[in-house]
Amino acid sequence: MPGVDNLQAGLWVPPGAPFVGQGAALLTANRGYIIRFACPKSQTITKIAFFVTTAASADDPCDVGIYDALGSPLNRLGSSGSVSGLLNSTGLKQASLSAGVPLVQGQVYYAAFSAGPVGGTAGGLQVTAPANAQVFTLFGNTSPLIEQSWTAAGFPLPATFSVLSGAITNAPILALLQ
Repeated sequence: MPGVDNLQAGLWVPPGAPFVGQGAALLTANRGYIIRFACPKSQTITKIAFFVTTAASADDPCDVGIYDALGSPLNRLGSSGSVSGLLNSTGLKQASLSAGVPLVQGQVYYAAFSAGPVGGTAGGLQVTAPANAQVFTLFGNTSPLIEQSWTAAGFPLPATFSVLSGAITNAPILALLQ
């Protein structure tokens, strides 16, 4: 089976790792999440998709985006801004970025998701669910090595994102689309 290194020196794993576990988790209001990825080819991203597993009872807003991985803090390259109407029903959802974000092959970036204020029962997303949250700091706990992180002041997605060195159990699984 072919593998990938995801630009982590010494790592050679099946495609999709380290996100070998997945589950569903309710969103935490005003929290922002990031997930590391290495761009496989130069392309311009215009949308980010995610899967809603539990519908919110109100029309709660969310924001998706992309950050660079050049240091700390990370710099936001683009986002959708606050978008409503995506979390109040289940299924695959797409949020359009306010402008396309050009990505360079071989560069590391972070995909981001944040949930706004919760107006009733929080919605839930398909998320990473490793057996041990420390797996995301195997290669380091700073950018560009940490696999995923979060911030408590994450909605809307901030212009800069400070990576937290502690582990996080779940982060939304995001798909970047041209």
